[in-house]
Amino acid sequence: MKNTTSLLDYLQALNRKERYYLVTTALSLPRFTLGDGFRQKLGALFGIEIPRDAFTALDYHLDWLYAALTLLHDPDIKIRPAKDRFLSASGEAIDFLVAFQAEETYHLIFLEVKGFTPFSNEQLRSKLVRLEVIFQDEGQKLPRVVPHFAIVSPREPARLDYKDWPVWAHPDGKVKWLELVIGHHLLQVGRCNSLGFEDKKGHYWQVQVDKNTV
Repeated sequence: MKNTTSLLDYLQALNRKERYYLVTTALSLPRFTLGDGFRQKLGALFGIEIPRDAFTALDYHLDWLYAALTLLHDPDIKIRPAKDRFLSASGEAIDFLVAFQAEETYHLIFLEVKGFTPFSNEQLRSKLVRLEVIFQDEGQKLPRVVPHFAIVSPREPARLDYKDWPVWAHPDGKVKWLELVIGHHLLQVGRCNSLGFEDKKGHYWQVQVDKNTV
């Protein structure tokens, strides 16, 4: 029997992030929706049209993603063998997920975000290697699912190591980037020495303008 539950339904049902429900409750919103400006910029980045009702989620666990893809393929199996390379129970998550269906194809957009600290090559590689394993395994089962990847930050990072990244995450030899607009002259708290010089082990602290927001 054909599965009538969509991938988007499974993604929503598996979304167990408390902050998602806190924000939607606090803002009296039924669900997260993309603003028109961001939606159009994101669509232009990938050359696709993103609908207004696209599914969106914060800190979406990779275990949940794999479970949703598995259920879409075969929802009737109740108990499945564990595969360490897929389900790690580590809480590893994508910062922001956008998903939608266009005709017979599902598009999954994975966004990694940094605002005040640099991207970690190790962290990016860990997530993308795991995503590639998931999509390679499901590729024959779910040919209608297309992954996309981009990073979001105030400035485009210059020193990313693409070793072991899947081709779809940097299709032109370079990762896609979207600007993150944050406030100017934001303050930060930091440890220092008695002269005010930064010192992670210092016995003093000070408030100063975050250099990343000047």
